[in-house]
Amino acid sequence: MAVASVLGALAVGRLLGGPLRRSALAFAAAAGAAGCAVASASPLTVVPSAILVGLGLSAAPAAATAFARARSTPAGAPVALAAITVAFGLGQLVGPLATGIAADHLGLNSVALVASCAYLLCTAFAVADAFAVPEGAA
Repeated sequence: MAVASVLGALAVGRLLGGPLRRSALAFAAAAGAAGCAVASASPLTVVPSAILVGLGLSAAPAAATAFARARSTPAGAPVALAAITVAFGLGQLVGPLATGIAADHLGLNSVALVASCAYLLCTAFAVADAFAVPEGAA
């Protein structure tokens, strides 16, 4: 997963500097969703799942930061970046608790499904934004 995290950060850096930069957040979230979706008890899916989730986890903060910076004024950028930092911090605080509750009440296999759905929701919002906001109008 560590190698996937490094590769994910490099890939997003490349996406953020190229023509697909508006889709970088969607790619990051989709990688996480795919990783959660293929997670199962089978030993054959553990490594691909870890790689995809690693790509999603490492790429999301960079893409979200660029997303917030591109959609804020220079004066509002610190507030936007602070909001992103708080959102990621709350996710790290609430995520494990919510995952534990879901696993206790719905079973361990439900955790990957719930995480995949959350990633897919983020992907949908990122794709909608990439198509809704014209280039340069952000």
